[in-house]
Amino acid sequence: AMVVTGTRKRVISGGGGFVIPLLERADSISLENMQISVSITGLTSTGVDIQVGALTILKIKNEEEKILAAMEQFNTGKINDTISNIVDTSKEVLEGKLREILSGMSVEELYRNREKFASAVQEVAAKELEDMGLEIKAFTIKEIKDDNGYLESLGKKQVAEVKKDALIAESNAKREMEIT
Repeated sequence: AMVVTGTRKRVISGGGGFVIPLLERADSISLENMQISVSITGLTSTGVDIQVGALTILKIKNEEEKILAAMEQFNTGKINDTISNIVDTSKEVLEGKLREILSGMSVEELYRNREKFASAVQEVAAKELEDMGLEIKAFTIKEIKDDNGYLESLGKKQVAEVKKDALIAESNAKREMEIT
């Protein structure tokens, strides 16, 4: 999109328009999707240090008001620098919101319900990014891990319980066969 400022602000998208030299200035801004990888380390509500990796697809919302807001917040005069500015700022916002939501959930909640975690982050971050003229198209949690073996221990406990239940069932079945 091209944003023309000067005599009056206007957005030209997908077509042509007139720019009055010396009185008006035209700057371009990309309306394409931007992919942002976010990786944070933070404490859960139970005090466990967890690493979370996420992928976000966002773009400038294709509405005149949002394009003007994005241009006002991020324009550097060079389209690539503007995109870089958008990505850097969005990444900071997303990292902060990831930490905020992470600190309010237990490890078990995170592990069992990634979708709830992802939608909570998306919901909170979307409000702030929308004020900047941006919209989140997709937000996905790629990985949840820890260096202390907490998540692995959760899995071991469940595996041990299943094995124990299987041994008990097998033992009961053998006992019943011996009785008959």
